[in-house]
Amino acid sequence: FKVFNLLAKEKINVDLIIQSIGRADSKDISFTVATPDADKAYEVIKENQAALGFDHVDINHDVAKVSVVGGMVDNPGVAATVFEALYEAHINIKMISTSEIKVSVLIDRIRIAQFRRFTQSSSSNPFHESLCGKAKILPQRDFLSVLRLIPWNSGENVCKCP
Repeated sequence: FKVFNLLAKEKINVDLIIQSIGRADSKDISFTVATPDADKAYEVIKENQAALGFDHVDINHDVAKVSVVGGMVDNPGVAATVFEALYEAHINIKMISTSEIKVSVLIDRIRIAQFRRFTQSSSSNPFHESLCGKAKILPQRDFLSVLRLIPWNSGENVCKCP
């Protein structure tokens, strides 16, 4: 929570947040911010590195978020359809966030136009058939950056004593 408090004090809004178990029982945390805020977020995090207790932070400015909203409550398989559509379009998913009403994915920014074309293609497209009239595809926040905090390698013994 400390990292997000620091960012909030700087009026930096955080969007997607993903925490995963990293290496040696440590946890990696990745989150997105609007690209205009990314450099400031990076500075704030780096200035507080010792207090936050992480090894380093990676930043990626070349991502975009697309969301499929609606149609999920009464239509099982929406997430599967989204993932299949991305697979068929040869678009790699970088991050996923879901809720009861929405599936959001982070993809390479250069793929956003390809995703739009694919999802709007003919009615014989399985993606279009499954979701037509049931959900909206919202390309949003084309200008996002991902910051990933990498924890200290807690599996390495710092003490070199015999």
